[in-house]
Amino acid sequence: MFILLSHTLLRRFWDCTILRITLCVCCALIGLEPASAQDVNDSNDVFFPSAEKISNPQQRAEALLRLAWEKRATNPVESIVAAQKALTIAKKIQQDSLIGTAHRFMSVAYRNTSEYAKAAENAFSALRSDEKRKDSLSIGHSLNTIAGILRFQKDIVKSEEYARKALAIAERLKDKRLQAYAHLNIAEAQHEIGLYGTAIISAEKALAIWEELKQYNYIAVVKSVIGKELISMGKVQEGERLIEQALSIFEEHQQYHDVALTLNRLARFKYEKNALQEAEMHALRAYLLAQNIHSQFHEQEAANILALCYEKEGKFREALQFNKKHQQIHDSIFAESATRNVQLLQIEYDTRAKEQQIDLLRDQQQLSLFSRSILIAGILVVLLIAALLYVRYRQSSDEIRVTSSRAERLADLNDDLRLAHIEAEEQNRHLRLAQLEIQDQNLRLADLNNEKNMILGMVSHDLKNPIVALQGLSEMMLSEKLTDDQNQEFAQIINETSNRMFTLVRTFLDFARMEDGRMRLQPIEFDLNSVVSMMVEDYRRRAEAKSITLHFSPHFEPLLVFADEIAAKQVLDNIISNAVKYTPQGKNVAVRILPIQTLPQGMVLMREDIANLDDLEFEAKTTHIRVEIMDEGPGFTEEDKSKLFGKFARLSAQPTGGESSTGLGLAIAKKLIELMNGRIWCDSEYGEGAVFCVELPCPVVSNV
Repeated sequence: MFILLSHTLLRRFWDCTILRITLCVCCALIGLEPASAQDVNDSNDVFFPSAEKISNPQQRAEALLRLAWEKRATNPVESIVAAQKALTIAKKIQQDSLIGTAHRFMSVAYRNTSEYAKAAENAFSALRSDEKRKDSLSIGHSLNTIAGILRFQKDIVKSEEYARKALAIAERLKDKRLQAYAHLNIAEAQHEIGLYGTAIISAEKALAIWEELKQYNYIAVVKSVIGKELISMGKVQEGERLIEQALSIFEEHQQYHDVALTLNRLARFKYEKNALQEAEMHALRAYLLAQNIHSQFHEQEAANILALCYEKEGKFREALQFNKKHQQIHDSIFAESATRNVQLLQIEYDTRAKEQQIDLLRDQQQLSLFSRSILIAGILVVLLIAALLYVRYRQSSDEIRVTSSRAERLADLNDDLRLAHIEAEEQNRHLRLAQLEIQDQNLRLADLNNEKNMILGMVSHDLKNPIVALQGLSEMMLSEKLTDDQNQEFAQIINETSNRMFTLVRTFLDFARMEDGRMRLQPIEFDLNSVVSMMVEDYRRRAEAKSITLHFSPHFEPLLVFADEIAAKQVLDNIISNAVKYTPQGKNVAVRILPIQTLPQGMVLMREDIANLDDLEFEAKTTHIRVEIMDEGPGFTEEDKSKLFGKFARLSAQPTGGESSTGLGLAIAKKLIELMNGRIWCDSEYGEGAVFCVELPCPVVSNV
């Protein structure tokens, strides 16, 4: 009966011209192919242009990982980029083994760029991936990688602990290569703590394995390490013989980077033994080889050794020439390092943004397919209902009752479809919220990038002039014969310039520690009165140089506070320095210190008591000590006061003697005072100078 009814419905449905056209439209809709998935694949090709020739994703990821391992030492930045691309592909195809390998290779490359925090992060990510897969050999390699990173970070105890864990796994699996890697890491850790004999034993175990495997490059590396240990133990000739053997192996296998490193190491040993001719010979070979292989690091070390040798021999012109070359290479490496770090940050930012775009595109594709399916299902339901209505007019009463029952079931189905549509709209709303969150994260990343660029620009700008000045003075002192007065004058300039550079670097380090939450203060009880007196005396000469009169009358008795003495000095130094810096010539700066007293707990003064305050009998309690610094500078506008204690604040007032300012001093001062439970504020009217007030708490007196 059901088959017959279906046949009748379909035949009559096809006879209806209007419904036939509608069905064709529906079939056309069903035949549409989604394009979003192709868009995602195309976007991957844009993200990874270097791997376009390899169509298979897994093979592309493996090729990128091989490139990352080959470039880990010669070009760590390229190695990081390749490993990041491989990691993205591995996550997309859900290949856990490739994910762990990519993290481990990135860890090694980051270690070679001295980015130890990122190196450790990737190494532990690799370890988690390996443990998830229960891959014991990969776990051992990840542990050994972490051991090397910890050794570079001078955490020697943890480094040896992780290396021994890796060694235990290697011995259980009988994996010779991992055993050799672990033994060498253990030897390096033992060298750092002065266990030279024990380090030689561990290194000899690694040497035996590499000799068994006939890995001559690693044999040379281990011999060089053993030679270094022997020299540290005083066995210089035997140690130098092993290092020279390693040098021969490196030369035989054309490992020119290791040849240059070993030549420099030999030159350094010869120089320390005062064998200057041999030291010059080794250093000159390393210098020429480093130029041929374009290794600035080895060229810089060789130039430094040659400058030291020529200086000791009295060849000051040659010493100056190689010293300049050493400084030029150092500046070039520093600039390349800064550029490389910026490139890495930009690559991470772009990769993260593109991954978010891929995820968003994939979600939109799924939503589009879901909505299209709902639309097609709705059209089919409408067509089926129309067919039933059409049949209703051409069937008997019994058929009409059956059709009515089916229509009710279809109505229930339509309700379910409406609910599904509502759920789809809710999912669409969540996707829009997620997109807004991604946009907010991108804005925060842009702000952090701008702040980073501002810090780099300020450091490079503020350090450039002092460094050039120091370089010019040193060249004059080396090349010209100066009088004692000139030497004294130059020494004074060098001292003031280096103090200014140290203050700038300390300011940025303090700011970084406070931003990271690593600032730790040690409050003690000390006499603030004597500290202020000493600091005022230190600034009298600077004030007199600008014809500024510095007034201060110390308190007649000690004024004790409970705070971090170094931090308190730093805050007061900044404020007194600003007062002298922004006060015009011929004006005054005054410093005052006074105790702040409060009434006993529970005591209330009436209005009539205020007039007879001196006659009242009560003992006031000193709770804080206040230092007030008053200047006759230009003062602050309302806009200045609103951002006075902010980061990188640039105010309308300018220093009167051409002094520099980072815009971080008052921000650091406010943070330090708050950490010591004190207060800092400023009272000022534009054009009438300013008064900075600093309050620090007094020691708490025990009632016991």
